[in-house]
Amino acid sequence: MKKVLALLFFITAVLLPACTPVTPKYRTVNGCVIRPKTKCSKYDLSEAYLHAADLSGADLSDTNLQGADFSGADLTEADLHGTDLSEADLQAADLQGADLTLANLRDAKLREADLSRVDLRGADLTWANLFWADLTDADLTGASLRNADLQRINLTGANLTNASMEHVDLRGAILTGADFHNANMTRSNLIASKL
Repeated sequence: MKKVLALLFFITAVLLPACTPVTPKYRTVNGCVIRPKTKCSKYDLSEAYLHAADLSGADLSDTNLQGADFSGADLTEADLHGTDLSEADLQAADLQGADLTLANLRDAKLREADLSRVDLRGADLTWANLFWADLTDADLTGASLRNADLQRINLTGANLTNASMEHVDLRGAILTGADFHNANMTRSNLIASKL
């Protein structure tokens, strides 16, 4: 009888949980569930620590993300329209195909971020650090990049029509096929850039 009870205990305590499918537990920050395709429009996630978070396809439009840490995060195809990302850390983040129209990225750290095919129309990137960032085929129509660090940035095929680019550092940047029609580049540094 003791052997039967021990066997039943073993089955229920060890084997049964091992056979039960595991559903991932997601962290919640200020009511927003941090997971792919989450819907957190108009939330306050300022100063949130979201390093390496997977928010691919998420709706974070009109959200306060000021000073948040998204370094190494996956934000591919995310809706960040009208979002406040001022002073946010997006270093080495993957934002491919994200919507950042009218976003506030003032003083944001985007060093080595992948912003290829990103929509940044009307976005404010004043004083942003985009050193080594990839903005291949990005749309920056009417964006403000005043005093931004764009050293070694890849702007291949990017649209910078009507962009404000005064005092921008573009040393070593790849500008092949980029459209600078009506862009204001007063006092910008283009030394060693590939046109």
